[in-house]
Amino acid sequence: IIYCGRRLFCTPSFRFIVQTAIDSLDKVSTSLSLMTTAINCQYSVETLLDDLRQQVFQRVQPNIYQRKLSILRLILICQQRIKSIDSFLKLNSIRLVFKNNYSTFFISFKNNILS
Repeated sequence: IIYCGRRLFCTPSFRFIVQTAIDSLDKVSTSLSLMTTAINCQYSVETLLDDLRQQVFQRVQPNIYQRKLSILRLILICQQRIKSIDSFLKLNSIRLVFKNNYSTFFISFKNNILS
């Protein structure tokens, strides 16, 4: 998700839900449609064509399709690793305060993880 020009990282359990008319689905970007699953939709010519495109892509370009799946899996693994690193840093942090005449700086460490 890109919000205000910055990419937001979400937990793997995050679900982005959009309700839209079926005729506006052709305006959705290809990259978004490849990474999402339509739910609670009624099949029409457009949705059947989209399903057919996915199946054709899988059969005509199986290497690229498998590469897409492996990239999506890698993204998930990286997100999980970032989450574990973040929780490790939160568990192993203390707060140091440095004051001067103009401002106060806070640096957090805990359990001397740098030693």
